[in-house]
Amino acid sequence: MKSEHKHAPSFMETLISNVMLTGVILSATLVFIGGALYLWHHANVTENYSIFLMESTHFTSLRQIIQTAWQGSERSMIQLGVLLLIYLQLVRLFLSACLFLFKKEWVYVAFSIFIFGFLIYSLTASF
Repeated sequence: MKSEHKHAPSFMETLISNVMLTGVILSATLVFIGGALYLWHHANVTENYSIFLMESTHFTSLRQIIQTAWQGSERSMIQLGVLLLIYLQLVRLFLSACLFLFKKEWVYVAFSIFIFGFLIYSLTASF
């Protein structure tokens, strides 16, 4: 008979799971509330897509997005929810790198740090 060894999740694995779950729920809640408010306030508005209008500047910086979302801007709430999903992956990669470092799995540490650096570069290169 083969004995099965079940892996009990470590503190870091549980932390990563809880951070991801909380972040996804918070992000989905923000997008849902922002979307519902946007549809409520703009249900009868007909958009004219034949003319291109530039986005206002308060949707281009993270600080402005947070400020306008806190003030109740529906579009900012939606954008903040999406950005939270993006930045949640950075947190997951950082925590995963810490977990692999603790377990001394150097190849996974290197991959995690490389991907983390690549994502940081791609998110900040335009600034």
